[in-house]
Amino acid sequence: MVSQSCKILSTFVNLNVRKMPNHNYVSGEKPFFLCDDHARIENEVAVRFMVFAVRWNDDRRNFDVLASITGDSLGPISLNGLDGLEL
Repeated sequence: MVSQSCKILSTFVNLNVRKMPNHNYVSGEKPFFLCDDHARIENEVAVRFMVFAVRWNDDRRNFDVLASITGDSLGPISLNGLDGLEL
């Protein structure tokens, strides 16, 4: 089973392959997930997701987040030329 983890503000978001419908893992030097509509989830891509669970990790001193991109308006998003998200 494959899952993708990304680091956001010292928080890891785990997107399990079961919560990523129609996405296929593509291995290689720069691995990514490719959706049936050709959208890509790879390193440094902004992704809108729904949070199912949050847990504090004492070893890493941060939060672990279990998330899904199953649903309307979820998945990789365009930042329309922005260099990054402003929170």
